[in-house]
Amino acid sequence: MTYFAARAYRRTRARPIGALALGFGIVTFGTMLSGVADQVLRVEMAWVLVVETALTTAGFLVILYSLYAE
Repeated sequence: MTYFAARAYRRTRARPIGALALGFGIVTFGTMLSGVADQVLRVEMAWVLVVETALTTAGFLVILYSLYAE
């Protein structure tokens, strides 16, 4: 989804689609970062969940913004 949203933004330069791509990118980054922190860096699970939840929430807020942006 992130790839296709970013591709659509590059093609159209529409601001809402750019925000959608950014939101999906934040959610994807949060998921990947939490996986690396848990599996590779051996960070405590509570911190991994806090970071993942924060980035997921931020990503979904940006996605929500993209629904109402003009």
